[in-house]
Amino acid sequence: MAPGLQKFLLLPHSSPDSSPDSPYEQFVGHVVVDNDSDNESEADSIQIERSSWNIDEFDVVAADATNGILCKSCLKDLIIKDGLARDASTVDDSVKETPTLDLSRLRPKEWHNALDIHGSYARGRGKGDASGWIHSGSQSHGNQIEGHYREFCIGGDNERIATPSKLSESLATKCQFCAKLKELFCKEYSECSWWERSDSELRFYVQYEWVQRRTTISERGEENEGSPQVRTRGKLNCLEVIVQHTGLDHDHANVYKFDVEAWPDWLMITRSPLDPSGPVSDMNIQFMKHCIDKCIKDHEGCREKLSNAQFIPTRLLDVKASNDMVRLVGRNGILLRGSQPKYATLSYCWGSALTQKTTKGNIEEYSKAGIAVHGMPQTFKDAIKIVRKLGIRYLWIDALCIIQDQAEDWEAESVKMCDIFAHAYVTISAAISSSCSESFLERSPRNLSSVRFHSSVKPKISSVYSIQLDGREGFPKSINLGDSRWCTRAWVWQEQIMSTRQLIFAEKGFQFRCNNGIRLGRGPTTNDPEMTLNNGTSNINYWEVFLKEFTKRSITFRADRLAAVPGVAKYIHSSLEEAGNPMKYLAGLWLDSKLEKFCSHLLWMCDKPASSYEKMSTALLDEDQYCAPSWSWASREKGVDFRWKSRAVFKVMGQPCDLQPYCSEAMVRAKYGSSIVLRSYMKQTPVKPTSGHFNQDAKRWANRWEVSIPNNTLYLWLDWLPAMEDPEEMDRQDNLELLLLDVAPTFDSDGKGSAYGLLLLKFGDLHYRRVGMFQLHGDLKWLEGAPCCDVKIM
Repeated sequence: MAPGLQKFLLLPHSSPDSSPDSPYEQFVGHVVVDNDSDNESEADSIQIERSSWNIDEFDVVAADATNGILCKSCLKDLIIKDGLARDASTVDDSVKETPTLDLSRLRPKEWHNALDIHGSYARGRGKGDASGWIHSGSQSHGNQIEGHYREFCIGGDNERIATPSKLSESLATKCQFCAKLKELFCKEYSECSWWERSDSELRFYVQYEWVQRRTTISERGEENEGSPQVRTRGKLNCLEVIVQHTGLDHDHANVYKFDVEAWPDWLMITRSPLDPSGPVSDMNIQFMKHCIDKCIKDHEGCREKLSNAQFIPTRLLDVKASNDMVRLVGRNGILLRGSQPKYATLSYCWGSALTQKTTKGNIEEYSKAGIAVHGMPQTFKDAIKIVRKLGIRYLWIDALCIIQDQAEDWEAESVKMCDIFAHAYVTISAAISSSCSESFLERSPRNLSSVRFHSSVKPKISSVYSIQLDGREGFPKSINLGDSRWCTRAWVWQEQIMSTRQLIFAEKGFQFRCNNGIRLGRGPTTNDPEMTLNNGTSNINYWEVFLKEFTKRSITFRADRLAAVPGVAKYIHSSLEEAGNPMKYLAGLWLDSKLEKFCSHLLWMCDKPASSYEKMSTALLDEDQYCAPSWSWASREKGVDFRWKSRAVFKVMGQPCDLQPYCSEAMVRAKYGSSIVLRSYMKQTPVKPTSGHFNQDAKRWANRWEVSIPNNTLYLWLDWLPAMEDPEEMDRQDNLELLLLDVAPTFDSDGKGSAYGLLLLKFGDLHYRRVGMFQLHGDLKWLEGAPCCDVKIM
């Protein structure tokens, strides 16, 4: 690696393996971090020129400062004395190579994890060889790989004493680091029995810890008998505060660790401070540009996602019209970069009161005179600021690029969402904002203590390093988006799935995400397979996974539930057609020739049943709220789960489905009364579901009624919670029908079979509606002997 460059590792994308039950559950909610890979390559890295950063952007404390930000004792502890670790061969100014610390000259680490006292460290050297190397593991994949490490320290020679009863006197009140120590000591020890004793003392030391890793690769085979390859590298691991107190003996201590971040190669600090003055600092903007450029240049999987190289959105905002104005432009007014315009998209939460949107009444004004930036919602202003700094001319915002009061335009643009987000140069995701009136660039300041560093060995080396005072728990390795309102919105799900590249702005920082991996703003790279959509037929296998995540999310209008997924559906449909395996998309379900997928997609159950039958049936019977027939998951407002493996024993009769569009696109919203006709065995339920036991705590597929009948157990998942005292409820349960769809191909461990199907309720003389799902476990002849008939389900 060239001098003056900092490497960033991007992990390759991986896909989950299949298993009989839920093959993707292992990935749900998990993000894996690799911050210490020994296998990074130049091809997988992003290099950013450190020389372009301005260290004056940091709020720093000079080494000779006495302004009260750090007291003299803390300054003495926190300034790294690098003179102890110079490498004589590279200190000379005439040497062109970047000088490096000779870690072997440092003092070996003295405190190590203790096995005899939980949560403490023991004095003494770790178990290693004469040079301090400790074996960390081995691998054997063609070559033999052995790993070793050793640890060194600077500092720890300035013992300080704090008296619990007089902490304010022992620790400087205006010192930033002393304040953190006081908070830490009170939190950890104030409940201990010795805390109030007059003779209690806290003796503590501050030191920096470096870790040096050695990887030895030995090639196997007679033709590879040469010397093994040995790779050694080191890094500053953390700042440690070592505390000895009355509750521990002399040979034990508690150790508290704080991350250190900086740019100087000399100190081997690998955690980079990418957010010193806000998300749009010059260094962060350059980092974002490098991530985007690297993806465009090197990530084949991201390029393959772009199915239509000639795609141009119907409308875009020209953000370079002037500093104070942006202008809405149509296709004919968009300047192309090659065959495509360079544009960004915005993913955000509307909130309860979106004050600005394009309508039939103002579209001409927005296109000719433009839109004043100062009057826009704050989220829009932030997005314009970001794209201008990234050098992007055009921006797509749904509220302004879709005519919101024209149903035909709204539906036509909804179907294009896959192309709009997939072909965007980057998607700006305002994860921190819960409405469009909030800024996603403003956030609480990070709790850092920054120190200016001047090398005592090589005076020309100077920079700044910062200590994360919230400790290692204060800033997570992954940016947690689960608590953000943005991540709970149904509309956002499609934007996340379809975007080829995303810049996600969260409370604790930002991340760059593409199909090749997730790059956190502070250093680590992660992978999240469940949120990835690639070009090819494999996407259909993820449909249940996608819907399980999507249906958990909230949406303001029930009638929009189907409208929030057609972009993804259209993308999958095109991929299937290109592969010669076309399937018909029916109200959120996929109809395949063998009916295996269709059967699986019909067999869904609600995670949480509706609180009453009336509430469940509203979306089925109220034409204003209706968006899909009862057999579609989109007809319910709760999350759903699916039966993963199915073997269909039914037929679809006549036209695959009488699915008419509400306006112009059935993919967006179906017309009231849409139906399908299935031929299979149907039989009335022999008992009321409520006569059995209600199991709401089952490990999987909970909220079910379990009823025993001769030679069988009947499991029933109702889409509502029955009102036990309601006479109409009892009549309703007497008229439930079981329609068989699926028979498991193998017997269960008890030697009995299982069959699955829909719970139907008759409406009028000619049709039924789906109101639940069932499983019959036992002697399947009871159900297979029922009459076979054609059933119209609306």
